[in-house]
Amino acid sequence: MTRALGALLPLSSQNKFRDNGGFRSLADTSVLLSTPLIALTKPHAAANFLKLSKSYEEIRYGSHDMQRMELYLPSSTTTSDNDVRGLVFFVHGGAWGSGMPWMYRLVALPFLEELRMAVVIVGYRTYPDANVSEQVDDLVSAAIEFARVKPDLIQKKKKYKNNTRGGDDTNEWLGNSIIGHSSGAHIAFLMLLKHLCLKSKLIKSQRNKLKEKEISKIDMSSLSSILGIDFDSFVGLSGPYDISHHFDYEAGRGVEEISPMKPACGHSREDFHVASPAILLTKLIAMNDILEEGTVQNDDGKNDDNADVDSLLQQYGSCCPSMFLPRILMVHGMEDGTVPFTATSEAARILRSCGVTNLDELYLAQTGHEDTVMHFMLGGEAKDGTLKWLKDEYCLNGKDDSTATSKKVMVSNQSRL
Repeated sequence: MTRALGALLPLSSQNKFRDNGGFRSLADTSVLLSTPLIALTKPHAAANFLKLSKSYEEIRYGSHDMQRMELYLPSSTTTSDNDVRGLVFFVHGGAWGSGMPWMYRLVALPFLEELRMAVVIVGYRTYPDANVSEQVDDLVSAAIEFARVKPDLIQKKKKYKNNTRGGDDTNEWLGNSIIGHSSGAHIAFLMLLKHLCLKSKLIKSQRNKLKEKEISKIDMSSLSSILGIDFDSFVGLSGPYDISHHFDYEAGRGVEEISPMKPACGHSREDFHVASPAILLTKLIAMNDILEEGTVQNDDGKNDDNADVDSLLQQYGSCCPSMFLPRILMVHGMEDGTVPFTATSEAARILRSCGVTNLDELYLAQTGHEDTVMHFMLGGEAKDGTLKWLKDEYCLNGKDDSTATSKKVMVSNQSRL
């Protein structure tokens, strides 16, 4: 639909439609109108949706109406039962300009029923109410508020042991996982880079007292009030991680002016780079070129005065990023026409070039952009692969384990992984 509007409307009308919230209204209304169709074709899913709609707890973390979360707990579980095996912090997509938590309630079901994990679906301000930087700030604020009001849900219980991979023991602790779809995967990854920067600040303040091999022994507990939730794993579903590349892709589809991406991420290539996790990590490769005063030179030899990039580089030091990034699973459909699967493969390549080893990729044949999240709602390989990864491949101490060197690339042909 947006592609058709991009072809029919003049440029000024496209921009006005986008900047006045027309894109959000159109996208959200389309989802609302399609809900009865799902109820007719998938009555069991409709029943589950109604059940979930009566069982969640709303948590507000800001004054804006969009700054709210929906918390779901496994059946017959309360926050005092100590039966929760971990937390899923889900960040919805919507091209940075649409989406609400209620639309993704069914995503919670497999985690509740199959893994007995608590699920919080995070709402955040979408464009034109917030740009990408402000959306990341919303996620940070949401994590801090959640940790404040529900601390028991993010702390490992004494009754649970660490998952040692390869088993399906219901007494295993699965940790805190942040999962994002599409633009939600993008801003979730940017949030993790903020966490990385905060952790590296602590490293910088303490590393002189420790030997290089003892860096992992630094106590990160002092960051709990700043991070809120220290995530153990990240799952990115169909995410774009290089905004400049994605802008070119949107331009090829004729939707770059009606899409909220350009104004949400900035109107220039420089702004796109700052909003790109892949680009930020690429700059880490060249950290030896940082000037003594803490600036970085652009390709034209001029100083890059962007505070976000410089701050990340200055505070990072020479520590390996795999020490501070959680275990990562990137999932993408190979028939994705909205965000090509090469966005994930290129981001994974860059991550590994930066020293990240705790990374897996899952590519699904005959799977489109929305399918990767719909699989969680209605069943499918994205859900099956992610839950298998969390149960069988996840190790709570993986980010501190020198033997954790998984580099698997899994390609599904709809019959097996």
